[in-house]
Amino acid sequence: MVAAVPGPSELPDHASPFVAGSARVDADGNLWLQERLSEAGDFAPVFDLVNRKGELFDRVQIPGATRIVGFAPGVVFLSSRTGAGESLVRARIR
Repeated sequence: MVAAVPGPSELPDHASPFVAGSARVDADGNLWLQERLSEAGDFAPVFDLVNRKGELFDRVQIPGATRIVGFAPGVVFLSSRTGAGESLVRARIR
């Protein structure tokens, strides 16, 4: 079976404002949506935080060489490279 090819009118006319596959849910049930990097070359990831009601309640920017590695209630764990090692930081979520 051959998959149908969508016509031009069925294709989006702009890119998604969020990075595909980057959505995360924290331990409090909030959704973290990573925005696309800005055209200005700002490499520090920005996340929009959405609560269970679907309301945007915060926007968080983490340092550029840092990534989210996990969550606990009220806390996000961040990892960053430090030379040959890696450091883990615990940050409170408002």
